[in-house]
Amino acid sequence: MRTIRGKLLFSFLVIIVTMTQVSYFLYHSSQLYINNYDEILRRFLLLNEITQTVRGISKTLSLQLVDPSEAYLNEYRLLKQKLLADRDRLHLYFTDPNNQLAVRNYANIIKSYLEAADEMLVAKAKDDTALYADLYPDLESMRRYSQEYAQSLYDIELTHYHQFYAETVSKNESLKQLSILMIICTTGLSILLVIWFSTGITRPITRLAQAAKRSYLHNGAFHFQPVEVNSRDEVEILAHAFNSMGRNIQQMVSEMNRKTELEMKLQKQELENLEVNHLLKEMELKALQNQIHPHFLFNTLNVISGLAYLEGAERSSELMVSLSNLLRYNLRRLDHPVTIAEEVDHVREYCRIQQTRFGERVQFSIDADPSLAQVSIPCLTIQPLVENAFIHGIEGYEEGAVIRIAVYRGMRKGRETAVVEIGDNGMGMSEETIQRLFRFEQIPAKEKHSTGGHSTGIGLRNVMKRLMLFEKTDDVADVIEMESVPGKGTTIRLFISMDKPVLLANGQGGERRELQADHR
Repeated sequence: MRTIRGKLLFSFLVIIVTMTQVSYFLYHSSQLYINNYDEILRRFLLLNEITQTVRGISKTLSLQLVDPSEAYLNEYRLLKQKLLADRDRLHLYFTDPNNQLAVRNYANIIKSYLEAADEMLVAKAKDDTALYADLYPDLESMRRYSQEYAQSLYDIELTHYHQFYAETVSKNESLKQLSILMIICTTGLSILLVIWFSTGITRPITRLAQAAKRSYLHNGAFHFQPVEVNSRDEVEILAHAFNSMGRNIQQMVSEMNRKTELEMKLQKQELENLEVNHLLKEMELKALQNQIHPHFLFNTLNVISGLAYLEGAERSSELMVSLSNLLRYNLRRLDHPVTIAEEVDHVREYCRIQQTRFGERVQFSIDADPSLAQVSIPCLTIQPLVENAFIHGIEGYEEGAVIRIAVYRGMRKGRETAVVEIGDNGMGMSEETIQRLFRFEQIPAKEKHSTGGHSTGIGLRNVMKRLMLFEKTDDVADVIEMESVPGKGTTIRLFISMDKPVLLANGQGGERRELQADHR
């Protein structure tokens, strides 16, 4: 199937290619003429420069012989350097094989002229009047010879220029006629393409518009006349869709007429359903009332902890208290910020439970700056990362596992921030896995290195997204940084702004908490 876009691209492509070829042909022809003319002009200018330089040298030598001066010698040296440079360019500009003999002779005369000039200046410096008096006529003869050779090269170039000019005039006339013909052909082709393209689009669209005008709804019936389009493009698809829509509307109108007869029955049925829903709501309310309230669970744990303490099981009592605090903290609303001190306290409870469970297999260390205790941070931000470090990093270690938590001041993009660093010496992960985490992509199961542990369900992606919302940024690199080496461990750094309002006890007041270092 052809498309309108394809037709349009084909038409434009034909026009553009044709115009490009015409433009390139005209440009190439004119460029050839300009290049040839430029080469002839450069040869003329080079011959003129050499002639003028030789005259300047002759004049300078005459002045030096009459009134010796260091200034004349300096001027002679400059003119000599320029003449040698121009002489070297002769072979570059005069490339016609028929002129090579004359060019070599001209270059040799220039060389001989400069050697005679140098010899005469040496004789003048030694006051050898007889020598430079003999050399001066020879020098003038060589100057005249150089002018004669220059004139002969002028004549050759002028002859070539006349031939070039005659050929150029003839080519320009032919090029003019050819250009007019190509422009006429291109314009005609463009007009034909435009007519073909516009007709191919507007004709089926006109048929579709007329069919739409003939379709109407009257007395509960939809009158519709199908349209036939064979353009083999998007308009044909629209025509088929229009016909299908018309038939569907006819069916829908018929169905609506039938549904009207059932509305009264449906209203009666809805009243009965409302009564049933009311009874279901009452049952759901009673079921909710029979559920155990979280505070009942906390109070029960506290009672068990007290009994354990009275019976001498102090470690069991401490573990129950930690579990109670952990559960109470996890049931907080995640949309309420807390302080870093509260987060660190929550991490301590988690570490205490894991330390009791795994003993000397794992060591936890917490090093926090007390001055950052009241900085606000989203609830449940640090503990999920510590849990990830434990489950995915070091849970499988039999000994020597270490998890470090540090809170300190740092700089991020020119501003001071609170840095929360969680590090471990666990399994680590690849750079590709880190980049996938930053792009919030799903990590394949073979790369998760999970050991079967349990978590709060609040993963790294959840923490990153909540931190981005908390810091009001769309760049995940503004809030988190990860470094990891497979087999050696992972370090995660969170960057928290210090200009957030201080919140205590979940935003509703409470005692001030201090951060303290903790090493287990």
